[in-house]
Amino acid sequence: MDGRGRAARYWLVLVVVSAVVAYLAVMSYRIAGRLDRAEDDRDRLRAQVLQLGGTPVAGEPGRDGAVGPSGAAGRDGADGSDGEDGSPGPSGSPGMPGSTGAPGEAGPQGSPGLPGPQGATGPAGPTGPAGPQGERGDKGDTGEPGQSVMCAAGYHPEDIIIVPYQGTYQVCRKDDDAE
Repeated sequence: MDGRGRAARYWLVLVVVSAVVAYLAVMSYRIAGRLDRAEDDRDRLRAQVLQLGGTPVAGEPGRDGAVGPSGAAGRDGADGSDGEDGSPGPSGSPGMPGSTGAPGEAGPQGSPGLPGPQGATGPAGPTGPAGPQGERGDKGDTGEPGQSVMCAAGYHPEDIIIVPYQGTYQVCRKDDDAE
């Protein structure tokens, strides 16, 4: 059943129960009123019978009398059977802490522990003095000539030999395909 059907059933039951309670309240009020009128009518009828010199059949309504003396105590009854154990009660609050005890005796000497882990590397020490000059080594092989001129895009290096200066020099020339 969906939520609306359940809510509708709840309200219907609530209305029916409320109507029954209201009906019972009204009926109790009506019965109480009839009882009061009947007692008044009986009292008037009794008074009328007395005025006419008759004796009423019903006596005067009595009043509660004084409490009489207590009677002798009765004998004790048989013991009842033991009841079932009750459920445990709630836990009590914790008590006050106890006083500090006397110090105990020292225990036996323990065995040595395992070695600890390796420590972190310390900082480097100061640089020492320079050592003596070493012996001169053998002459190495001649390397390939390197490119000494760096040319811009669209240019390439080119070697030129200048005879009076007896050497080879490099210059940057414009690429042919850039024209």
